[in-house]
Amino acid sequence: MSLAFCTRFLPVLAALAVSSCGPVRPQDRMCQTDKLIGSGERDLAALERYFPDGFPEQMQPGNCGVEGPRLTTVETEWYPSQWSAACEPPLEDAVTTETNSQFTFRFSYLPSFDSSIFMRLESDDNGHILIVKQMTGNGGGDPGIISRSKEIELANDEVAAIQESIVGILEARDESIAKLRREGPKYPCSYPFDGTQWILETVQNGEYDLVQDNTPRQGLLFDLGHMLLTKTGWEDVSEF
Repeated sequence: MSLAFCTRFLPVLAALAVSSCGPVRPQDRMCQTDKLIGSGERDLAALERYFPDGFPEQMQPGNCGVEGPRLTTVETEWYPSQWSAACEPPLEDAVTTETNSQFTFRFSYLPSFDSSIFMRLESDDNGHILIVKQMTGNGGGDPGIISRSKEIELANDEVAAIQESIVGILEARDESIAKLRREGPKYPCSYPFDGTQWILETVQNGEYDLVQDNTPRQGLLFDLGHMLLTKTGWEDVSEF
């Protein structure tokens, strides 16, 4: 066995051995292997497709009432790097209907110093599947690789309830933005550091949107995220 082979592939084999500690969907394992031995340039190009053109630069007031881009430069690079590591597609690519009326969402749970969890809805004529993945790394740094993943069947009424909750979350977000613009900047005001990012992406009627919060303890986004995390059935996913 050559030194070049060892240098390139032993880290891959070691990483896959770690991922085998939990059940991983075959398609996730294949994607993970391809990423570990694949092209960095290809992955970099993929990161640019996670947000619609101009989306991160759209202006809106933050929690302190100061107008700024809806996603910072750090977030624009950080979130796609986590999704790509988890073999998660751009959400718009996950909409399979040709009518652009399909509904889908992804909930991302990114703790600064613990493993990330991603949950995405896939729907077709056969029903609805919630795809769940957990990483080996942490949400604030190196995401690692997929440690376990599974599929959870959802009934039509469950998806309808989730969609209704998301409509409420987006409406509450819009009302909050309008209020912040009326009231103007708040001083003094502090921004959170570390904690856990709760990120909800959605595509409805062909339109992409995103809502996020740092370590929420109440509210509509917390309620939906808590419900989704509970659905994993993973006993150690309990400290939200």
